Amino acid sequence: MSHNRLRNRIVIAAMMLGATLVAPALELPTRTVNGNVCYYYEVKPKETVYNLARRFGLTKAQIIQYNPSVADGLRAGQTLYFPKDEVDSLPRPTSHSATTSTQATTTTVRPTSHLVKKGETIYGISRQYNIAEADLIAANPKLETSGLKYGSVLTIPQKEMPTETYEPSSSVDTHAYKTPTMEMPEAPQSTITPATYPEPDNVSETYATPDTALSAIRPVQPQVEDSTILYPLETRLPQAEEKNDTLRMTVMLPFMLSSQRPDKQAQLYTEFYRGILMAADSLRSHGKPMVISAYDTAASIDTVNSILSNGDVARSSVIIAPDDELQLGRIASFASENGCKVFNIFAVKSILYNTNPAMMQANIPHSDMYDTAVNGLLSEYQDYTPVILVPGEGGKTDKTEFQHRLRDKATTNGREIIEISYNGVLKPSDIEQLRKDARYIFIPSSGTQTEFSRIIGTLKNYKENLEDYNGARLFGYPEWITFRGEALDNMRFMNTTIYSRFYNDESSLRTKDFTADYSRWYGAPMMNAIPVQGILGFDAGMYLIRALNDSDGFPSGMRYNGIQSDFLFGTEGDGHGHVNKALYLVNFRPSGITEKISL
Repeated sequence: MSHNRLRNRIVIAAMMLGATLVAPALELPTRTVNGNVCYYYEVKPKETVYNLARRFGLTKAQIIQYNPSVADGLRAGQTLYFPKDEVDSLPRPTSHSATTSTQATTTTVRPTSHLVKKGETIYGISRQYNIAEADLIAANPKLETSGLKYGSVLTIPQKEMPTETYEPSSSVDTHAYKTPTMEMPEAPQSTITPATYPEPDNVSETYATPDTALSAIRPVQPQVEDSTILYPLETRLPQAEEKNDTLRMTVMLPFMLSSQRPDKQAQLYTEFYRGILMAADSLRSHGKPMVISAYDTAASIDTVNSILSNGDVARSSVIIAPDDELQLGRIASFASENGCKVFNIFAVKSILYNTNPAMMQANIPHSDMYDTAVNGLLSEYQDYTPVILVPGEGGKTDKTEFQHRLRDKATTNGREIIEISYNGVLKPSDIEQLRKDARYIFIPSSGTQTEFSRIIGTLKNYKENLEDYNGARLFGYPEWITFRGEALDNMRFMNTTIYSRFYNDESSLRTKDFTADYSRWYGAPMMNAIPVQGILGFDAGMYLIRALNDSDGFPSGMRYNGIQSDFLFGTEGDGHGHVNKALYLVNFRPSGITEKISL
């Protein structure tokens, strides 16, 4: 792959979907773009989308479709691109009227039917034809009972349809997640293809400024392969605006876009990136101008090296890196040499932060996690005596280090601690020494469901025979987040608390709102994964953008309480990187409520 292609850019911006009018071929010069011939036009001072629409015989919606960045207004020097074959194939209009007024409209008649494509939504289709969702459902009653189905034909309600004209807005709605004036194109249900995401070897870029909206959608702007043009001009801030305080976030992950069917992990990385851009949209009026760029590393160290040769990457404030140890090490060295930070959220076991000041370890390390969880347990449950359960030969003991630290800390604090051994399955006789009038919190030696099943029966029986159900509780591990069905019911019965780096409460309003907005933006729900990658990306983006704008410097001691993850970075001193110290205690109550406690 060529170095020039690695430096090519593509806009990711919101599309304003309106009525589609026919348009003539353009009388403009052409240039080879991504293997295709495209018309191009350089915007002159004081030109508007409306004026260009009249000049080219296109609608405002069509200009924005091919050049999404102009939805927020034109800038002199921008270059607009129009795929020649596609534009030439558009039929000439039967009529075209225009006036000098920005309020001028034309009318056309909607198609009578619509063939549902993969990834489309009721919301997106109603916006496409400028009709209310209720009207679309009323014309197609099966939508209410059976939902929208791929391949079905919808009846489109008929009436005269005004075509909106474009008027640049001087203000931006700042409601979290949502941008009422923007409709997001639908994404595919389960796969990511070059048609709906940046082509391999390229970078996606979008801007966050105090007066510019950022959105995460599939790109429609073609990618420039002409070696004399490294960046489509419309993706760049004018030189006068790109001041020294412009912030740059670079995302380098293996999106594997050259694959016809990217695997699940590649799709999860893409979902993470989309979450970042939703955060950017939520904070589009927050602080300094920002540039967000995304590169496909293709899981290759050679590709990583090529990307790092791009001068703009060296200007990054922060780089989000992949989990591959070799690639992460190379990026870390690069960041140290160029004075930027590396946000490592995927390589959980990396220890580069111990020797590289550029590193930001986004997951609290095992050692710190155990100490923080032990302190949280002893602090939150001061009225309970810890009971360590130790299995005999053949039992699972993957959490003995945690038990050792708990034992040492409790002894140092003068807390009583009890240790009970058992063979095979925990039996009532193993815990008969416990007092019925005391309060105990049981700590097993393993986070596996197998060992959980060996202790839970006797613990439930013990609690059922207590006069005060509060006399027995269970303390567990991050792996228990995955428990469902009877295992989860048993956790709730035991009023169980676990520690974890992340937790997504699906019943919370924040999760519900974000989940609905993600589906609205992309036309498909987030994938079933723990942690949920779209939310992980959103939390990371919210923290990073705020922290980069923090007057006390980046990274600072600012705490971010996220939907699924918290961030609170600290450092061990000179020569060390920064480490996220945040951890949760998650309490699964018998009532069905789940409480998340930030430590």
